[in-house]
Amino acid sequence: EGDAPVPVSGVVPEGAVEVRIISDDDGGFDPGELTVDLGQTVAFVNAHDDEHTATGSGFDTGVINPGQVATVVLDTPGSFAYACQIHPEMTGSIAVRGEDGVVPEAPAASQEIPADATPVRIINLSFDPAEVTVPTGTAVSWANEDSVPHTVTSVDGIFDSGIFDPGGSFSWTFDQ
Repeated sequence: EGDAPVPVSGVVPEGAVEVRIISDDDGGFDPGELTVDLGQTVAFVNAHDDEHTATGSGFDTGVINPGQVATVVLDTPGSFAYACQIHPEMTGSIAVRGEDGVVPEAPAASQEIPADATPVRIINLSFDPAEVTVPTGTAVSWANEDSVPHTVTSVDGIFDSGIFDPGGSFSWTFDQ
């Protein structure tokens, strides 16, 4: 592929925990799994020659250019999956210990799904089924059964799920 490490010109804040971006493949975040304390700063260091992001329901770095650093402060205990929006096969997770030193078990953030909703699974970076046709007034629910956070957003801007983690879900009732 010809990827070569790039010099890092961005600054990692003192005391920050570093996650290096080293490739655009699975395993591109190093380390891929990390546990930090509440309020800890995590610095995402892009040592790769492509643009990247680290995006999940708990944080979003935005685009990190080659050689640059983006930081996030994790002020909520829990486990946060993230992925690169540009290279979705790149995934990672950060566990944040609470003040008691324990990472809490958090239920997936999900909406209440109507019992008669038409289900769509998000798996392997795609929708299953890819298309559904429903009558007016019908709800459609999307369940994130993938290993990375996802969104469900209409092209015309009528609805947007926001980012939801693996195990989460979103539904929308089509009134027209």
